Amino acid sequence: MLAQLQGSGLGEVTAVVVRYYGGIRLGTGGLVRAYGGGVAQALAQVPRCQVRLLSQFSLSCDYGDLEPVQWCLKTAEAEVIECHYQERVRWQIACEADMAPTLAEELALRTQGRVLLLSTS
Repeated sequence: MLAQLQGSGLGEVTAVVVRYYGGIRLGTGGLVRAYGGGVAQALAQVPRCQVRLLSQFSLSCDYGDLEPVQWCLKTAEAEVIECHYQERVRWQIACEADMAPTLAEELALRTQGRVLLLSTS
């Protein structure tokens, strides 16, 4: 069972077996095949999705910097959580933690240092 789970490429998954003795002795090999085969069948039916570890950030910009900020967010594949258009545009975003330094650098470069990425988490 463990070999099936480890070879599945899935994370955070557990398999539990409850066996009621039905009078048939499977032996060690039979148990391995039955349990491993059962786990393999269950894993074949599990829907898969990719989990991304995201960190939250905030930033604000003048309306003149709106286009470069939007470009940077799109390039970094950041998710916009909230965006408020007031005197300044205020953003709450989430992006992958390892992309944050690149995003911060790109924002500063494209806005001549006027827009800074601030961590909120």
